[in-house]
This record gives sequence, structure tokens and C-alpha cells, in this order.
Amino acid sequence: MLKTRVITAVIGFIIALGAITLGGPVYDILITLLALLGWREFVLLGKAKHVRMSILWGYISILLLMIAFACHQYILAIAILVLSLSANYMLCTFGENKYSLASVSFSVFGLLYVGIGMISLLMIRHDSIYMSLS
Repeated sequence: MLKTRVITAVIGFIIALGAITLGGPVYDILITLLALLGWREFVLLGKAKHVRMSILWGYISILLLMIAFACHQYILAIAILVLSLSANYMLCTFGENKYSLASVSFSVFGLLYVGIGMISLLMIRHDSIYMSLS
């Protein structure tokens, strides 16, 4: 068990180091995949606590948000974030399968938690100060 975790960590470290070194689209794709994986883990955490969430809507929101930030469309990304949070609330409240307030707040928090956390990694790498140092 420990052996496989160590091997996985070493492989993940090598992939992350390569993506950070190469930068550009390779880094953006890796961070986007990690954001989608983070949303999946958040959904699994919600299932363990018996919280219903709109799972597909979260994947779509995270993907659109990460693509907008990777393409340096920051105003569009903020608009996507606001619209996805509003649409998630509307879908959960007025949709066919109505969710409880706890489910809606858990889902909104998850989108903010995963989205903003991974966007900060993109922003650090896309910083113009970093580009001038290389």
C-alpha cells in the first residue's frame, strides 16, 4: 500500500515538474485536469455526507472557467463564474429535482473552492513578472 503511494507520488512529481518547466498549454491542461479531479473529489465528499449536488453542471462550470483563464480572458472568466454560480443556484432551487439549501450551498462552495484554488495556480504561472524572469 505504501509502496504504490510512493511510486504514484514520484510519478506525479515528475509530471508536475515537467509541466511547470514547460509551461504554456501543457501546464494549463494539467491544472485543468487537476481542477476536474478536484471537483470529482469534492462530489465524492458530498456523497459521503449524503449531500445531493448537480455534478455535471459543476464539471461544465469548472471546465469553462479554466479554459477562459488559460486563454487570458479574465473578464469572461469572472462572468462565467458569476453565471455558473447563479445558474447552479437556479437549477438547484427551481429545477426538476429540487435540492435542499444545504446541497445548494455545498455545491456553490465547491465551485468556489475548487475553481478559485486552481485558478490561482494558473494566475501564478501566467504572471508577467514570472515571464520577465525567464
